[in-house]
Amino acid sequence: MDGKDQLVLWAWGSNGNGSLGIGNEEDSSLPVISKLSSFLQSQDSENDSQKLLLVGGGSHVIAVSHSKVAGERIFSWGWGENGQLGIPNTEKKLHSPSSLSFTAASKVISISAGWTFSVICTGDVYFCGDSLFGNHSSSSEPKDILTPIPVSFPLSPSLKITQVSGGLKHCLALAENGKLFAWGSARHGQLGDGTQSKLKTQPSLVLGLDNQFIKLISAGASHSLCVTSNDELFAFGNNKFGQLGRPLEEKMHATAVSIIKLKSSIKQISSGWSHNLILTEIGEIFSFGRNNYGQLGNGTFNHSHIPSMISFSTTNTSKTLSVKKVVSGSEHNLLLTEEGQVYSWGWNEHGQLGHGSQDNHNIPSLVAFFAHCTVLDIFCGMGFSFALTHNYSK
Repeated sequence: MDGKDQLVLWAWGSNGNGSLGIGNEEDSSLPVISKLSSFLQSQDSENDSQKLLLVGGGSHVIAVSHSKVAGERIFSWGWGENGQLGIPNTEKKLHSPSSLSFTAASKVISISAGWTFSVICTGDVYFCGDSLFGNHSSSSEPKDILTPIPVSFPLSPSLKITQVSGGLKHCLALAENGKLFAWGSARHGQLGDGTQSKLKTQPSLVLGLDNQFIKLISAGASHSLCVTSNDELFAFGNNKFGQLGRPLEEKMHATAVSIIKLKSSIKQISSGWSHNLILTEIGEIFSFGRNNYGQLGNGTFNHSHIPSMISFSTTNTSKTLSVKKVVSGSEHNLLLTEEGQVYSWGWNEHGQLGHGSQDNHNIPSLVAFFAHCTVLDIFCGMGFSFALTHNYSK
């Protein structure tokens, strides 16, 4: 193909509102080509590189494509009744990707999605979707936000935000100076501001992190995680299943509490509804929290508040597995190896593990569909999954 390979986005799992972007509402337990693929420019490895950011919410998707040739383009699809697609005057749901008319002074650097809302970060933060969750800061009469609007940070109006993370009904925003802010539902203490209230519509500083510089954040359904520059893990919010890494007797914490400091540097954290994954720089994966579907990947279905390493074998026993990335849906997970292979485990009611069945898995299992190609990236929604590859036919 003259040195060019078309990028292909594969999708599988729950598709009740068109969240797979394949033009219909039929679930798929095996990867199928998402219609976003037709918008992804052919990539010339020498002259152009295309980066794709993609996040899934409850039943919708936001995706950002960056290319030197085509520039930045933002797409959305799936359920949009509350404005979470960021496209005004649209249908309640979109079965195929549609482009957003969103412009900002800077490029998009981080995106996230909650149950029925979306967050876009360019250094500034923009929100669209269900304002009943309080995930914006603009009005005393909450109305659904149909196009992305700025989120203001009253205490620090000129603050530059570098990461955002959306939970079920709350948002986290990490500033360039290492400070962490949160807003939305505080019913379970997941905002970390010391309160338990129904809604907070303006971002407030997370407490309990004095003299800490935060480098990573992740929001679960009703809990939150963050990692400091010296690789200490903190958590706050609901601890019903041990998702704070604390004994179950400690039902919740409304300010940040320390969980653990691993020996290895932490590369990534990812939270599901009530469980968490930690990926270290040397490729170790730790999990803790809820485990009713096997989402901890430890071979059991027992909840655990203790971060424990996941161990598993690869199809090639002569190689040591090197993990590149982990992502979590609501109750399932994907991992991507440096070799471009994908493993999945956890909840599988809609086929979101990609194995051609609806059986739950309590250990990471190879997604055989991609066994003979190299996967470039992986993404998750609540009950659905995506993988990015070069042009590949099964």
